[in-house]
Amino acid sequence: MSFMSPTGRGVKEQNYELPTPIIRRDTKEEPRFDEKEWVKEERGEGEVVKKKVKRVAAHETLRFTPYALPKPQFSVSSSEGTASKSISSVQEQLAPPPYIVCNEGLQDAVLDDLRNRQMPAGGHIGFSGWFNYDIMAATRPKIAVICDINPRMHKFYHVFSETLKTSTTPVEFLEQLQNTLAAKKDYFDNGFLDLLPSEASRENSWLATQSSFEFVRQMHLEERVIYRYMDAAASQQEFEEIQKHFGDIAVATVYASNIYEWLENDTEKRRNAFKGNMGSLMCATSLFIDAYYPHISARHRMVIRDGFGPPLRVTTGKLPAFVRALRKV
Repeated sequence: MSFMSPTGRGVKEQNYELPTPIIRRDTKEEPRFDEKEWVKEERGEGEVVKKKVKRVAAHETLRFTPYALPKPQFSVSSSEGTASKSISSVQEQLAPPPYIVCNEGLQDAVLDDLRNRQMPAGGHIGFSGWFNYDIMAATRPKIAVICDINPRMHKFYHVFSETLKTSTTPVEFLEQLQNTLAAKKDYFDNGFLDLLPSEASRENSWLATQSSFEFVRQMHLEERVIYRYMDAAASQQEFEEIQKHFGDIAVATVYASNIYEWLENDTEKRRNAFKGNMGSLMCATSLFIDAYYPHISARHRMVIRDGFGPPLRVTTGKLPAFVRALRKV
């Protein structure tokens, strides 16, 4: 749900376990630390850095609410039926420019991991934009459903699909797509569309090889990519409609971008709805892919935003823990 940056790629390791974030209830005291230290591996610019940190005492364990993230400029209540309702011109004009490309960290590591798994062809469901096509090229699904709540994103999906169908090479596709988007720059550009041309040479991009490009293109020509106007925290009934697209095909990959980080500024009801919806799409072998900043400052109680975007993580058959580890900074 954010922009793309080369800095977010090239890290070799992809996931790590985190202790539960600890904050004492009904007190403003700083959390106490055990004397015992433990070693944790953190990722720097392409290298692994070993750093000693202290773990919070177990008796202080408690859920916490991270600091407020900015709310999206456009949202639709789940009661309004976002899965099937038409998009009005008013909603479209109120919407912000769409998040087309992505800055999430560890993209290369996740895509390499997906290819190495040699997964049987299944279904893919994802939110947001560009990284869905990278996942599709790496996993070769039978069908894909791509969703977003921003009406302008759906205008992009239309431009994207029509341009892809009429293009024969990645370079031709990128040139035509960028020309079309540039003609409506105020509508589509959130400041990072000038990064699109580099996609033809990015190593793990779905546009880096003709075969990957042809696979994604063929899926569109055969109408095996379905775009849905959907709130990730919509009602369970609306997500049952999504499941009908897959029929007997098992969902192999679910990509949720950093939606949960946005929901941290929303109600607990909607956060729980998101978790229930995502879980309902998965089976024991499904891979859940999302992006989440893993640390919170012990002193300031704020999410530590290392790098240019939240790192991706992959979990199998279940949702990850949406908790953060305290870092003594």
